[in-house]
Amino acid sequence: MTEINEVYSLIMPLHGDRLLLPNSAVAEVIARAEPEPVRDAPDWLLGELSWQGWRIPLVSFEQASQQPAPPINERSRIAITYTLGQELPCRQLAIRIQGHPQLVRIQQEVLTTIPLTDTERESPVLFHVRIGNTRAYIPDLELLEDMIYQSWSPQKAN
Repeated sequence: MTEINEVYSLIMPLHGDRLLLPNSAVAEVIARAEPEPVRDAPDWLLGELSWQGWRIPLVSFEQASQQPAPPINERSRIAITYTLGQELPCRQLAIRIQGHPQLVRIQQEVLTTIPLTDTERESPVLFHVRIGNTRAYIPDLELLEDMIYQSWSPQKAN
């Protein structure tokens, strides 16, 4: 079996933080769009978007992680990611990011795990890592999908 020495990944800017995802987990990064609101949704579930014939839930990772709502500006983008589970019929979710992602090659020897805080343990953060001088969160996409599933279905949309 071939050992994988590096993974092409995307560092996606958040407000004051960054997300790190394998490039293969991201379907597309699109321009900022206004979502359709979802009734009775938690504040981190920003609404839903129409994308390639599907209704995709849009989330604020910062708010899902118990942080304040980030400002929306001209650099804001939306990252469409694949889900790992079978809960969402569309098998994708959208995360609002604060700029253009940066493609990087991640090698195991440059990746250091940072211990999670209590707040991070209760949020959709799988790991907090350092890549060289850059800190980033690796999101727990399964937990985020479950959070969405508990709060959203396409039938709940306004």
